[in-house]
Amino acid sequence: MPRKKQTFEDALSGLEEITRRMEQPDLPLDALVAHYKDAIDLSRFLNKNLNEYDGIISELTKTARGFEEKVIESEY
Repeated sequence: MPRKKQTFEDALSGLEEITRRMEQPDLPLDALVAHYKDAIDLSRFLNKNLNEYDGIISELTKTARGFEEKVIESEY
């Protein structure tokens, strides 16, 4: 069965859950490293999505303003 495409919201929720797990004081080192790897993967996915949406917003702004490009500053 094909895997459902991960949404931004699902990835963000997953990253939050991983963060909670990593904060447990009794977490074994191997589990901590595995969670860290998963967190990095999710962070890359989220960053890629944010960059794509930033491009879409830039294009929409350009079109709405009669091809006047407006750069939207981001904290990321």
